[in-house]
Amino acid sequence: MRFAYKNYPTNKGGDDWWAVLPTQLSNTAKHSPPCRKFEALIDSGAAICMFHSSIGQSIGLNIDKGEEDQTTGVSGKPTKIYLHNVSLYVPGHIIKIRAGFTDELPHVGFVYVV
Repeated sequence: MRFAYKNYPTNKGGDDWWAVLPTQLSNTAKHSPPCRKFEALIDSGAAICMFHSSIGQSIGLNIDKGEEDQTTGVSGKPTKIYLHNVSLYVPGHIIKIRAGFTDELPHVGFVYVV
């Protein structure tokens, strides 16, 4: 599969090129339709897919009711996340995953790709 690269501004005034994946999420508990498509940044170094809390809320998740966990990114700063079971829609596939949701993401979502 080929991934498009997009140029995103950084918070330090520069910019970075990231591989992006058109994706959607749905709430498996409610058998809901998927949310609107959005571009998730591909992070091959991540251990889990993470999305902004607003995406989870849009598919009916009560974010704070998820299993609380913590992750540490490149910055070294611990980030509180809430884990939920969701369906991840990527081109040609629907994958059931356990994803983290937090308000502390600089982008809508990060998808772990092997």
